[in-house]
Amino acid sequence: MNELEKAARLRREMPELKHSEAHRIFHGPGEGSGTLQDITIDRYGPYAWITAKSGLDATTRRELTTFLQAEFKGAVVMNRETHGSLDMPTVLFGEVPSERFWIQEGSLQFSIQLLETRHPGLFLDLADLRSQLVKTQKDKTVLNCFAYTGSLGCAAFAGGAKKVVSIDLSAKTLDWAKTNFEKNRVHADQIHSEWNDDVMSLLPRWARRGDRFDTVISDPPSFSRSKKGTFSTQKDLDALHGLLIDMLAPGGTLISSINSEKVSVKAFHASFENAADLRSRYFKTIDEIRLPRSFPLHPDDFNEGYLKGLITKELGPETA
Repeated sequence: MNELEKAARLRREMPELKHSEAHRIFHGPGEGSGTLQDITIDRYGPYAWITAKSGLDATTRRELTTFLQAEFKGAVVMNRETHGSLDMPTVLFGEVPSERFWIQEGSLQFSIQLLETRHPGLFLDLADLRSQLVKTQKDKTVLNCFAYTGSLGCAAFAGGAKKVVSIDLSAKTLDWAKTNFEKNRVHADQIHSEWNDDVMSLLPRWARRGDRFDTVISDPPSFSRSKKGTFSTQKDLDALHGLLIDMLAPGGTLISSINSEKVSVKAFHASFENAADLRSRYFKTIDEIRLPRSFPLHPDDFNEGYLKGLITKELGPETA
């Protein structure tokens, strides 16, 4: 059995994937060798999205096509051989829709785009977090920072949150998020608002005027640039955690995650703890956010993985 077939069999045995039309079906860094080590394959409904960190030779293209044609209508390849590449996906085989289409993830629905985009619009490694938000956000006010297409806020909306505020630098992805929110609305009186702005400059203004939220969520890019400056998780994580805590209502839930192999789990935890100590706010860790089983690390790889985060709840004064 080759590596692709073995990965497919393992996914069939994962009960958490049975009710999702979107999940990782092959994680090359943990399951591949040779050229396959630089490849990941994601399912989005009847189509596959392949990310390649090195060029695909003819043999690898044939192997991928043979493997995927048995189950998918089509597949695209996103070449990320060059950091910061401006390439767009190319079709490997099949007829891939140029328009967005809907997929189901548990009780959620998301709009997906495969062509003329650098990402389909849904981060699959945060599926477990979305599932938790659906179960825990009834009647909550939620702030979703670095919202992208709004999937985490949509999960809160689907779980009955009364208000979700989304902030992102990209007006285009916020428009995409609005479409997702309308699809996942469960009550007519639920409020969603979006702010096309820089999180690091907007939150201090909101904090000064007294805005607070029951749940604050943050999943920033590793690096971003705006007219107001740059942001990176390596240099700005401490400041970000402080701003997130400032926006949290007493007794609220703060969810912070990052996608960076350059920041260790220990450093991430220390950043959050230091920010909380400086503000005399005390938190209990509810859960850790790490890569799901469908994103396995290689047995010989001692790397902690790029995804790390915390789900925390502020303790009341009587328990602090």
